Amino acid sequence: MQNSPKQPKRSYLDTVHRVMRGIGAVGKEVIRGGPSPKEQMGKKYGKYYQGFQGKLWMRGKKGEGLVGVAKYLSKSERQLAALKIRNRARGAQFQPGRYGLRQEDVLQKAYPQWVEVLGKQKADMLLNSQGLTFKNLKNKMKFSSIKIYFLFLLLLINGMIFYTVFAETRGGLLKVSFLNVGQGDAILIESPTGNQLLIDGGPDKNILNALGRIMPFYDKTIDTILVTHPDQDHVGGIPEVLNNYSVEKYLSNGATSSTGTFKELENKIIQKNIKNEIVRAGEVVDLGGGAYLKILYPTGELKGKGTNEYSIVVKLYYGNSTFLFTGDAPTDVELYLAKINGVELDSDILKVAHHGSRNSFSPEFLSIVSPEYSIISAGKDNRYGHPHKEITDFLKDIESQILGTYDVGDILFVSDGEYVQNNSRL
Repeated sequence: MQNSPKQPKRSYLDTVHRVMRGIGAVGKEVIRGGPSPKEQMGKKYGKYYQGFQGKLWMRGKKGEGLVGVAKYLSKSERQLAALKIRNRARGAQFQPGRYGLRQEDVLQKAYPQWVEVLGKQKADMLLNSQGLTFKNLKNKMKFSSIKIYFLFLLLLINGMIFYTVFAETRGGLLKVSFLNVGQGDAILIESPTGNQLLIDGGPDKNILNALGRIMPFYDKTIDTILVTHPDQDHVGGIPEVLNNYSVEKYLSNGATSSTGTFKELENKIIQKNIKNEIVRAGEVVDLGGGAYLKILYPTGELKGKGTNEYSIVVKLYYGNSTFLFTGDAPTDVELYLAKINGVELDSDILKVAHHGSRNSFSPEFLSIVSPEYSIISAGKDNRYGHPHKEITDFLKDIESQILGTYDVGDILFVSDGEYVQNNSRL
């Protein structure tokens, strides 16, 4: 068998020049539907043709294959040929896109191989032939990355603005959320102007999860915290709230406790320079937008009774909508309020005292309040057996709808000043 004649050795640039010239001719034939690239290259280069496979895109039209690269071309030489071919197909300017190698490919893949095969000087010459240098190639890539990140950041900011505008549009609504914090109390009030007041903070740091379910992720401000009394199931989560939210004012009845949690709370109020005020019956807390709180209890000095005996009782007003929050007020406090306040106790929504305990059960008081909804905040299957049956039975007798955090989770109400709507996920 006769051996094929040895092919003459050609310089690198001469080889690329021949390949480019051949492929350019083939590309024109592909566009206008002439002979196939294989046929055309066979005629042009004969035995030099070795059928190197690839893909050619010419002005947006897919060719039949990248052909005509002789077998003596190295991998880096083939990459350069492909680069030049694709660059010619879309014009003189080198740009990343669907029709050519990306700049990242040139910098990270082709250029290092050119340096290895040809040496840095020749590799830089080849880059210069494309109007590029290693330095400005990196700068262009860096600038391109900056543009992408800037565009992403701009879209993110626009998205947050869009969310804020629409999610924060309150439309004159009052929002009251009875939070599911287990065996304890926590109620978040948001006025029509966006002012927020938190009544109690539950027994532990679970309050943070509860607030996260109700408040937007970017909202880390609570204007006022009102603690009804210093028991653990009402103040246990407040130190964590102060650690994670900016709070302007702290309201309480002035009662103290020797527990570590309460000592920590006192220290944080001082450290964070939070306004600390003691409230009494008759005082009003303006929430803005026509919503306000009126303190109903306690009425005077705290003298030698248990913490529940001085639990703050407060009523929320917004137009014709009213909410009554009773903390852990016991039966004798309920009877006292029924006697001195009378019809002022009548409310649309009642937070049942002491998690539905029989120790806070006054039929007279509940009859005067006559709530449309009675909210019981308690832990599921708690060790106290809350709510007690006599409480729930009586509420059913007066046709008040009972909602428990132990049963439905967070309980949400919205009012426009005329009507109260239950927005809970029942």
